[in-house]
Amino acid sequence: ICLCQGLLKIRESLRMKSFFLVAVAISLFSEASPQSRPGDCKRTLFTKGYKYNYFPLSEKVFIFTAKTKSDVTVALDSDTNDSDLYEIVIGGWGNSLSMVRRGKQGPCISDGNVDKGDTPGQRGWTKTPGIVSPSEFRGFWVSYKYKSGRVEIKVGKDGETTPFMTGVDQVGNDPLNLKFVGLSAFTDVATYIFSCYT
Repeated sequence: ICLCQGLLKIRESLRMKSFFLVAVAISLFSEASPQSRPGDCKRTLFTKGYKYNYFPLSEKVFIFTAKTKSDVTVALDSDTNDSDLYEIVIGGWGNSLSMVRRGKQGPCISDGNVDKGDTPGQRGWTKTPGIVSPSEFRGFWVSYKYKSGRVEIKVGKDGETTPFMTGVDQVGNDPLNLKFVGLSAFTDVATYIFSCYT
């Protein structure tokens, strides 16, 4: 009788421990679930070449991390074609320069002072040596606001509130009604991580 009672106690103890472990696993899964905590849901995009992959843009700040050897390329757009957009290049020209421009390879609208050619899309680069990395993710943010009938775009690094680059659309250009963010790798490959709820 004593042996049977001892076995019953052990079995009950094991059953309670199993129940506890299952409850902990369910709790952990629920905490990580995108439905219960939207901010924790992340998307990963592997992309190659100069074709934008578009996602809905619902916030005025787009926060992301990227891993590539050069040319983090982000578009802010009113639609999902490339006919007219704001293009943000981070780490162009071999990971040394950055720019905000109107249109794909379009005229610069940012405040840099480095020229790499005679075309409007190659004048006005900002010096940003080593800003991206092929071996680790680096974080950035892109914000925009409408100001006096123009769009102002600011670009900064994760953990910093001061932008390293600002672009303001030219007077006379119709500002785009921004609804989408696009991600590209220009001539290389890139990996992006960003919130499911941009």
